[in-house]
Amino acid sequence: LDEDRVERRLRWLHFPKCGLSFQQTMYRWACPGLDGFAGGSFVKLHDGRRGPLRSEFCDRQLDPTMPGHPPATDESLGRTVALFREPSQRLVSAFRDGKHCDGFQDVDKDSDWRRLNASGYARHPGIAGCYVRMLQGGKCARARHVRTTFRVDRAVANVRRLAF
Repeated sequence: LDEDRVERRLRWLHFPKCGLSFQQTMYRWACPGLDGFAGGSFVKLHDGRRGPLRSEFCDRQLDPTMPGHPPATDESLGRTVALFREPSQRLVSAFRDGKHCDGFQDVDKDSDWRRLNASGYARHPGIAGCYVRMLQGGKCARARHVRTTFRVDRAVANVRRLAF
């Protein structure tokens, strides 16, 4: 690494429907050479071209788990940043975005899934509790086969361990 680079890779804990624009802020911080939208491992430049996110754009390192919604890991909490949204607003946004539920498969959705209104979506088994699960290594939506017990007190303790 160049001497100007930060030695610790900053990790973004991206809760679904919470902060894609903040993710862009992180890319701008780490990669001031960018002149367009960065998403995961690619860059969309202002002239419409799309290409790989190359290290020469950046003077700091980002953790390569940036794209998608990988949950927190115990060993990365001290270098992880997160943006939280009011849970009810996150749920409304997820509902409006096609009932976005990272972690679910079709088998996890009740037979009336397509007809659920926002209230029904929020009460559907496995939807509430996204922050608690992701802060302890689980996916946002709780699939039916997951038997892990996720505890609010552990999630709160993990928030206190985040870099910011």
